[in-house]
Amino acid sequence: MTSPLSEFDNDIVDVSVQKRRNEVTFVCWDGGLGVSPSIISALQCLWDSSIYSGVVFRIPQGHVPQPPTLPATVRLTGRIPSSRRCLEFVYKAVGFRKPNHDRMLVQRALIRSWYTFGRCRRLVIACYNFITGIADYLQLTWLTLGHILKNHTSVLVPADPPALVITCLITRILRRPFIYWSLELYFMNEASSFTERWLRRLERWASRRAAAILIQDTCRAQLLVQENGVNPERILIVPNSPMGPATSPSGTFLHDRLNLSHDRKIVCQIGGITPMMCSVELADAGRFLPDGVALVLHSSAYRSRDEPYIKEILATAAPNTVLSLEPVSLDELPRVASSCFIGLAFYRKDLGPNFDNIAGASGKLAYYLQSGVPVICIDLPGLKSVVDEFKCGVCVGRAEQIGDAYIQICRDYERYSSNARICFDSMFDFRTHFRHVTQQIREFVADKSAI
Repeated sequence: MTSPLSEFDNDIVDVSVQKRRNEVTFVCWDGGLGVSPSIISALQCLWDSSIYSGVVFRIPQGHVPQPPTLPATVRLTGRIPSSRRCLEFVYKAVGFRKPNHDRMLVQRALIRSWYTFGRCRRLVIACYNFITGIADYLQLTWLTLGHILKNHTSVLVPADPPALVITCLITRILRRPFIYWSLELYFMNEASSFTERWLRRLERWASRRAAAILIQDTCRAQLLVQENGVNPERILIVPNSPMGPATSPSGTFLHDRLNLSHDRKIVCQIGGITPMMCSVELADAGRFLPDGVALVLHSSAYRSRDEPYIKEILATAAPNTVLSLEPVSLDELPRVASSCFIGLAFYRKDLGPNFDNIAGASGKLAYYLQSGVPVICIDLPGLKSVVDEFKCGVCVGRAEQIGDAYIQICRDYERYSSNARICFDSMFDFRTHFRHVTQQIREFVADKSAI
């Protein structure tokens, strides 16, 4: 399957529609603009405020949807990661016809192809990760520095720890402020390798030097303050969500896409189809829903029915379970959510504090609420606090309980739907929260010496 970003796969992407000062530059290590509603919303908000912006990113590994329509003046600078170029070369060398961009699969292929003794495996993997990791860091540093100097950037916004470390070093040399956007929470006690522990230390060091820090909700902000020792007065709350306003559930976009009858109700989980999202358990739990109700798992990345995990899901799925394996652009994701009768937000319970407190960071939850779709959530603390406060859905302990939750919501569907819209307008409307960030950026642009 061809990646939707294949047109970017050969060299640097640099789109400059107007020769204007690039006042804000986002730096993204993982580069998944097509699956990042908060960054896309931020670019639109800055454009609406006449603040010109750009993005430096690595072309993401794997099959993700294209970025949605961006304002004409947003400048994109991206390149295939050095590690991925290395993988393509290795695959060609060992005779694989089609590169697979999953690093772990490549490591196993290398071991199977070139080595027979177990004692060599760790050394091969460690050397590979170290060399390609350094190459990726140097590459993103070079791209970021070139983008800053070419576009006269005033403020930088790194969006993950590697980008944070690179940005902090660059801005200390060029004396520019930066705003750290914490998309995920990382903890020292979860680091499993020497490299990860050093990255955690560097993230702590760099985050304390940020002029401001963006994070999705107050619970996650408290955890970040405790873990990294950052100044709580520098924290601004910005949920991972689209821009409002909230609407009522309507439309048949998903029905038409999956060839389902328009009168059939859909209970859907959007996002990754992975073990972390309890996909196997949900696919099997479809049998607990009433007759005529479809349970849909809609993927955020291109997947194939030949993949082992997809085969596992299909082997255990209930007859009314439907897999949607081709993602849509973020422009169309509200139409997917709006065509659902009830939305699902499930995560494994053993993934640590980052997922225990995922309410403000859960893009799927925000899209459901924006469309006025009631939700059935796993009873993680963060999700449960939001659902209990706004009465916008039902929390359950296991996937098998979605049938009972469905019946409970159906008894008073309009009230749950109305509460979902109220919840979105109160907690998740991106534009409302980002106004404070826009004002902060204006101050930084006016005073470059702010650090």
